[in-house]
Amino acid sequence: MAAGVVKNETHGFKGRLGYACLNTILRFQKPPVFCSRTCRIDTIKEKGLDYVKELGRLNVLDLVKLVEWNEENNIKFMRMSSDMFPFASHDDWGYSLEYADEELKAIGVLAKKYGHRLTTHPGQFNQLGSPKSDVVRRT
Repeated sequence: MAAGVVKNETHGFKGRLGYACLNTILRFQKPPVFCSRTCRIDTIKEKGLDYVKELGRLNVLDLVKLVEWNEENNIKFMRMSSDMFPFASHDDWGYSLEYADEELKAIGVLAKKYGHRLTTHPGQFNQLGSPKSDVVRRT
């Protein structure tokens, strides 16, 4: 087992242990492992959309590391960050996730292999009940 990794002892617990978004052990190792790399619109204007897409791709690659760590520690449930693909649903800066199709399929195969449940939680701007049709469309 890697240094600094704490083995999760569940003592016969039959449910699914899990957590939301941030693994506080892997997040603070060097280099950090996390799935919420994001940026500001000014950064998109400066560095371009390919930069933002690469943040999303790196988030998915780290998700693989998180799922592997979860399996080693008997954690079978994880809520993924709603920031995995920064600004993907933005009206002006939005983009399709097709560019990360291969990486996303790989994480799905891995989660299925281990019997893990991966979920997501909508961000604060996702509102299906909004009176504004553009907000519902983006959601």
